[in-house]
Amino acid sequence: MTRGVYKRSKDLGKIISERNKRLGLIPPKGNRKGAHHSEESKKKMSLAKKGNTFFKGKKHSLETIRKIKNNKIKWAKVHKEHYKKLSIAGITKQQNMKEPTGIEKKVYKELKKRGIIFKKQYLINNKFLVDVYIPNLNLIIEADGDYWHSLERVKKKDKAENAYLKKCGFRLLRFSEKEINHNIISLIDQL
Repeated sequence: MTRGVYKRSKDLGKIISERNKRLGLIPPKGNRKGAHHSEESKKKMSLAKKGNTFFKGKKHSLETIRKIKNNKIKWAKVHKEHYKKLSIAGITKQQNMKEPTGIEKKVYKELKKRGIIFKKQYLINNKFLVDVYIPNLNLIIEADGDYWHSLERVKKKDKAENAYLKKCGFRLLRFSEKEINHNIISLIDQL
């Protein structure tokens, strides 16, 4: 089998087989931008765009429709469980990677100074990651930074979180950054 060599500078040294030459698989010379297609190529592209017409005008049987619906329901359940697992994994990863903020550190320091046993960055019911959980008081403390917790979407999330946690029977205290920086001692006295 005889072989040719590409003529373009960037392809120098690459070998073209005789078979590829016969089949017209030789790369085009230069840039193809603005190149015109042959009529045959245009027809092929047009047919490809129209899609598969195999099923055109036909209808599914009732049995097939039932199977399709059952399959959709089955896969919807699978996806729901999958996304739930992903959500839990994401929260757990966040829990393990998150470095406490300055205001959280101040709350931790004050609780330690008073000898209160607590858990930091605690995951509640695989849904919410809370800043501080005090098990013997069934109390959750959230240290809210002034910037992020002034955003409307975060306010809505906080409101939903508060409702859920209270419904689950937890006591909840939210301290703002300003309150924590101003007088953390009086806030912890509230416990």
